[in-house]
Amino acid sequence: MRSTAFRPPKAEPSGAWSVRGHVPLFMRMLRFFLPLFICVAALAQSSPTVQVKTVANLIALPIPLISTAFSALVTGRVTENDGGGGVFFYQAASVTTSNLGTVFKPASTTGRWVRQYSGDLDVRWFGAVGDGSTDCSEAIQNAIATAAPGQGLKFTAAPSYYKITAPIIVSNQVSMLGDYSHVYQATASTGAFKIVTNNVSISKLRITGQGNATFKDLERAVWIEGEVGGYLTNIVVEKCVINAWGGHGIYSRFVRNFDFRNNKISNIGYAGIIGHSVNTGSVSENSISGLTPGSAGNVYGITMTRITTGTITSDPRSSSVSIVGNVIADAPLWAGIDTHGGARITIVGNTISNVLSAIQVVGSANSGGAIFYEPQDIAISANTLDSGLTTGAAGFGIVFTGATGSGEKATGSIVGNVVRGYGDVANSLSGAIRIDNTQGLVISGNTIINPSPSGITLSTTNINVAIVGNSIIDPWANSGLACAI
Repeated sequence: MRSTAFRPPKAEPSGAWSVRGHVPLFMRMLRFFLPLFICVAALAQSSPTVQVKTVANLIALPIPLISTAFSALVTGRVTENDGGGGVFFYQAASVTTSNLGTVFKPASTTGRWVRQYSGDLDVRWFGAVGDGSTDCSEAIQNAIATAAPGQGLKFTAAPSYYKITAPIIVSNQVSMLGDYSHVYQATASTGAFKIVTNNVSISKLRITGQGNATFKDLERAVWIEGEVGGYLTNIVVEKCVINAWGGHGIYSRFVRNFDFRNNKISNIGYAGIIGHSVNTGSVSENSISGLTPGSAGNVYGITMTRITTGTITSDPRSSSVSIVGNVIADAPLWAGIDTHGGARITIVGNTISNVLSAIQVVGSANSGGAIFYEPQDIAISANTLDSGLTTGAAGFGIVFTGATGSGEKATGSIVGNVVRGYGDVANSLSGAIRIDNTQGLVISGNTIINPSPSGITLSTTNINVAIVGNSIIDPWANSGLACAI
């Protein structure tokens, strides 16, 4: 039987702070506490050591004794949980200018609070709260000014809309990104976004103005303007919803390499999309409607033109623009797609309805008012044009004319279009397609339905015109002669 007698422990070597296995006691303590020290140090570097409700509270913190590793969690920019908060580190040596979004100066000391982030900026960081009442103009302007070239700027969907009262000047090369976030211009006779630099994009924003009861030229949802000696380049406006502007949905002048696509534009006072002296661009897959009241009776779904108060040098032709796959409706006063004196404009696969004159290709005036600059190499193909009228009170489905003032002839082609219900029965020179002052024009493969009083009208001075393979169905007139050509 095993003895249960008490046995005293073995004596440790004299003079040693150790336990089992002769490991020094301080080493065992170090092994236990070292990971804890490392963890605390890491937390001090990566986790906030204080939490405050807003940036105003952050700025007001008494911080004369904190180290540069001090950090703070801010739960809101203006109010708690408004999306503009974040993690900030205090940098005692920093003298960076405060931008009211990513860098703030403390109220009681030197140094800066610096936001920790990567990737895109967010307008909420700068105080854009999107509550429908707070003016967000300055906040959005500060965000754009802070953006690095090519950086994204997010307009996160807000409880209401981002109210602005002044145009936002886009002077940095920024990509503005929404998720159909709403920006509302609360001031009449001004625009929303004015782009004055290269390499800018606007995507998925709802941009609303003051309405289109009267024509107001400077009410422009997106305004892009360079100079004749310094065209802006690489501009994209896509997937935006633009509504209720007295002037223009997208206004561009002296711009090249642009892409306006997949926008929904409605209730516009003059032009859904207008280009003055623009070149090398694309206007595609846009939906444009509700064009009224216009100016001097003119409204346009899409027009590529030039300002006529200058010379052809100071205000060149619009050129090399493709207008493809757009849907344009409800412009009963004037034109769906237009060019005045354009060159190499391609108009393909568009659908136009309830528009007085569907497609106009005409000359541009000089500063004296004479039509002096002819359209050049304009291709019109595979469009579907329907006036929506059976009364014979529409304008031209397609009108194609040169420069009567200079005698220069328009050139191009009209191929494979469907034109329904166009022509003015009261005008013997009207018709679904009318051409004047052209040379080498090809009109082929078009289907023309219920024109009045003619399907194709050739007016004055058309040279070497080819009219081939068109189908003209049921031209009509109340009196006199209705004819196919």
